[in-house]
Amino acid sequence: MTTSFPPSAAEFQEPIASLIIRPLLQFLSETNSSFLINLYPYRVYRINAQIPIGFVLFQEHPFNFRDDVITGVRYWNLFDMMVDAVIAAMAVSGQENIPVIVAETGWPSDAESHATGNYAEMYLKGLITHLRSGLGTPLRKEGVAEGYIYQMFDESDLSSDNNRNSTIGAAMSERAGTGQRWGIMYNNMSMKYSKFGFSGSSRVLTGDSQRLMMMEIVLVVVSFLLFL
Repeated sequence: MTTSFPPSAAEFQEPIASLIIRPLLQFLSETNSSFLINLYPYRVYRINAQIPIGFVLFQEHPFNFRDDVITGVRYWNLFDMMVDAVIAAMAVSGQENIPVIVAETGWPSDAESHATGNYAEMYLKGLITHLRSGLGTPLRKEGVAEGYIYQMFDESDLSSDNNRNSTIGAAMSERAGTGQRWGIMYNNMSMKYSKFGFSGSSRVLTGDSQRLMMMEIVLVVVSFLLFL
């Protein structure tokens, strides 16, 4: 992304936009497929201390908002802001109506000061409540088509995840920090947090990267740094 704030000014960076993204979006449009993205508000928060933690964790506080200085649109959480940055960039590429699926999003529960079980639970519950509300985002009334939480279980061998990330490219898909646990369940299959209430929701699912990649023909990872 050339920029991601304000969201309405976001564009895919050249030459990748012309060589890869636009042809891919055209293909997805012609085949009625979805554009898959990975969004990690946690990563953005760790590098920008000016972002209120409540804005990242879907907390409803009077000053937990950011305004798009171009459109005047007000955002109440970082997740919607990141989604709309992608949608705005898609519009510049001429494909603003392709469904967007969040293939991975989550919050780690250890290894750093802001990677705590309490914050992870707040983020995941806030995410599920937000997606189930059907409110969408300012730029897309219906919001994302689906959302997948990374991940179901804590990985017993985190080195395998680090190796996988290195092959994709650290700038594209590295999960912040090393030795972190992202699962909503421990390895013994016990829940870390109280029940999330997945029942009755088809838009919020749990899964891992390998299963998600089999669900679509193309997996596009779009990650970026959001500067406020």
